[in-house]
Amino acid sequence: MTEKRQTKINKEMAARILAVQACYQNSQNQKPVDKVIEEYLKNRVALDIGDQDGILPKPDKSLFTKIMRGLEEGSRTSIELVNANLQKPSDKDDMEPLLYAILVCGTSELLHNQGTDQPLVINDYVNATYCFYEKPQASLVNAVLDKVAKALKE
Repeated sequence: MTEKRQTKINKEMAARILAVQACYQNSQNQKPVDKVIEEYLKNRVALDIGDQDGILPKPDKSLFTKIMRGLEEGSRTSIELVNANLQKPSDKDDMEPLLYAILVCGTSELLHNQGTDQPLVINDYVNATYCFYEKPQASLVNAVLDKVAKALKE
């Protein structure tokens, strides 16, 4: 993880990190979601995340699948929610695809799994951001997902 931030990665957070990776990959190659889910659960559950322990723990497969299915079913809505909650619309054009994937996955989960504790979901995606980025990007993820969560409550 970047900085000196250490977070215990549990099965749920591992599923979210894996979903971010899968969402990013899928945005690049447009594979059918079923194939992406199968590939990740079969071949990519032991991703090296640069953490102290080095290897991502086994993810909650059900949560990973639910996130990916939510992305498939509501990607347009998730993307619209992310874009609507960026500070300015042009932010999306300058954003790295992996950072955008974090926002889309977090938004999709907030949208499709509204029974899940929203602060926990947001916190896990902020912590997942630290696997790839520094504090400014994590702050952006926190701000956008918090706005999305508030918009969904209205």
